[in-house]
Amino acid sequence: MAIYRQVHVDFWQDGFVLDLTSEEKYFFLYLMTNSKTTQCGIYELPKRIIETETGYNRETVEKLLDRFSDYGKVEYNNDTKELMIFNWIKYNKINSPKVKQCIVKELKKVKHQPFVDRFYRLCKQFGYPMDTVSVNYGEEQEKEEEQEKERKGRRHLAYDDDSPYLQLAQYLLDKIKSWKPDFVFRGDLQKWANEFRLMCDNDHRLRESIVAVIDWATNDPFWQTKIMSAEKLRKQFDALEGQMRNERDNVRSLPQRYIETVRPNALSSQPAVSPIALERERRKREQQRKQERRGG
Repeated sequence: MAIYRQVHVDFWQDGFVLDLTSEEKYFFLYLMTNSKTTQCGIYELPKRIIETETGYNRETVEKLLDRFSDYGKVEYNNDTKELMIFNWIKYNKINSPKVKQCIVKELKKVKHQPFVDRFYRLCKQFGYPMDTVSVNYGEEQEKEEEQEKERKGRRHLAYDDDSPYLQLAQYLLDKIKSWKPDFVFRGDLQKWANEFRLMCDNDHRLRESIVAVIDWATNDPFWQTKIMSAEKLRKQFDALEGQMRNERDNVRSLPQRYIETVRPNALSSQPAVSPIALERERRKREQQRKQERRGG
């Protein structure tokens, strides 16, 4: 969002503007100078905001938007609440590298893709050096910058024994060794700690969620062999968390009498069977039956 917007002095002498009513001039000027405007001329502007800032009611707002759409000056998408001013880039130059970089970032936030497509066509029409390659380049550049930040973090950060990230790294290592006692750790616990820092700081994961996923993944027959490092845990975290929640939901949906059968008798010395383990066993048997039917 810009602090101010410039209006060319020729605006009031423009042939189109001269033929507008006072109400239309005011509304057109508002569309070009309100606080939601962007450098690319495509921005989100809910009608409720228009009502509040202009003092018009909803009927008048919709009437004026339709009118300027008929004039071929703007288009409003009701689904995304985004507005595009078609001649915006004609009067707002984008030759500057900084402006171009700003526009690339703005276009990636536009939800209504046809607006982006039309923007590029207008760039070509007005002879501006702007194309889809710029967006791809911007994405690659941001990715490279992010990777460089991570590499610098790995080089310069050292985690002591009290660090929560180092504690998480040690916890994962202990959980791996709990199911694979012969596991030989050849990695760097400091690098693991840095992965956990990135999970918390960059990925916005909660420590409690990370611990829960570690507990679940290192006890799951399929995932425990695939999550043998902090890097792989981070990469697969969304998939792991999703499957963990689905499995728990399936357990909750089991009939109560089914869960009661796995609870230990008060006089029995047998340990309780986990409902989650029971659900895994049920799925395993079901998969085996399917394979037997295919073989038959």
